[in-house]
Amino acid sequence: MKQFGVVRKKNRILSIITIFLLTNFIYNDLNIRYLYGYLIMTICAFFLVVKYRTCISLSRYGIWFWLLIITCVLFTLAPNSNKAEHTTIAIMISMAVFGVMAVLYTTDRQEINRFFKWVNLVAVVISLYVIIIKLYPNVYWDFIYPKLGPYVQEMANNQMRKGYGVPIGGSSTYADYVIIIPLFYFFASLFFDNQRKSISSLSFIKIIIFFVAILFENRKSEIIAFVITILCLYIMSLDVRKGKAFIKKIICLLMVMLFVILALMILHKTGHLTRYDDFFQKLTYKNINSQDYSGGRLALWDQAWNLFKENPILGIGWEQFMTQNKYNHDVHNTYLQWLCETGVVGFILIFTPMIHIFLITFRNVRKMMRHKISEQSDNLIIGVVGLGMQLFFLLVNIIDPAFYHLNFFCFFCITIILSESSFKFHRQSVICSNRYPV
Repeated sequence: MKQFGVVRKKNRILSIITIFLLTNFIYNDLNIRYLYGYLIMTICAFFLVVKYRTCISLSRYGIWFWLLIITCVLFTLAPNSNKAEHTTIAIMISMAVFGVMAVLYTTDRQEINRFFKWVNLVAVVISLYVIIIKLYPNVYWDFIYPKLGPYVQEMANNQMRKGYGVPIGGSSTYADYVIIIPLFYFFASLFFDNQRKSISSLSFIKIIIFFVAILFENRKSEIIAFVITILCLYIMSLDVRKGKAFIKKIICLLMVMLFVILALMILHKTGHLTRYDDFFQKLTYKNINSQDYSGGRLALWDQAWNLFKENPILGIGWEQFMTQNKYNHDVHNTYLQWLCETGVVGFILIFTPMIHIFLITFRNVRKMMRHKISEQSDNLIIGVVGLGMQLFFLLVNIIDPAFYHLNFFCFFCITIILSESSFKFHRQSVICSNRYPV
């Protein structure tokens, strides 16, 4: 049967976003302002929109995304917001740029496949880079560190010397965010493609490299969120009625668990899990209350909650928590930070679009799972990747301020494009299969 997937003629905005996504770490590393990247990307998108005569398409995703953006912008511009914080205006610009991209893009299956290929390639390069630097740190300090911008050098001194991973783009989270995309694609294919016969040796090697790199980055928040997300997707894919497929998935799960256990044992013996060892040792102390097993999060959460109780309606002001706590940190819980800084009003207005976008994606994925047509698997896998990334960010925001990272809205825009496009392709396939049955 002929493949159908093009709903409207693509305008390549997804490719522009992908290029920016996979190169934006360069701005911090070389001390270049992000604004130049946003400007170049916007100009390119403008010419593409004019060339392909693209019209604004306010889908349900676009409407809820823009409700989220408008709310955040209003709180950013409020008189009590902390406009002196260097990321405040930058995040607002990022929201606006990717909000425009999300309602102007048009794509097809070929461009989305190219997106996954590009991300997969960059994820391999980043993973190998992280592994090499962790095994041979002198390469970093002697040859790479002197060429980096002052902000990234400060991050390296503060994080790498404390056991964290390699900061890429001035962030220890960027590498994980990129690496999880091909990992989600791999597990989505494994769980939801019943026609998949086997895993190639190359794919297996890449998965090992990805997992080792994530462990070396030493980000507990991202690892916990990733594991929970994979388990949720796995449970979602199970269908006892499909006997052979069900047994195959159980065997795959056991094999993955065995591999993870063996990998952790090897890394522990070679001394590459010291930060995790410290964490679990603190959890086993008898007087646990005297131990900083939360990495300081409990103290931050307590102070944020007290500030919220003082200003429960509209909060203390956007990004003001940084100025009103002695630790000079974000709350490390995005939801609690929304409550603290924007009050109950802001929390409802911001959280509602976030959760509604996730629920739209979840319902669409469930609908695709119920249709048995020849192209269901490809569309479903794309949708599951979008769903997985959205769930991952909802979870990681509980223990890390992912929402306040400058690159968050670029990744979030990608999840919307994948989720919305997969269901568009699916509906088109259903229509065509009804007209032209196999």
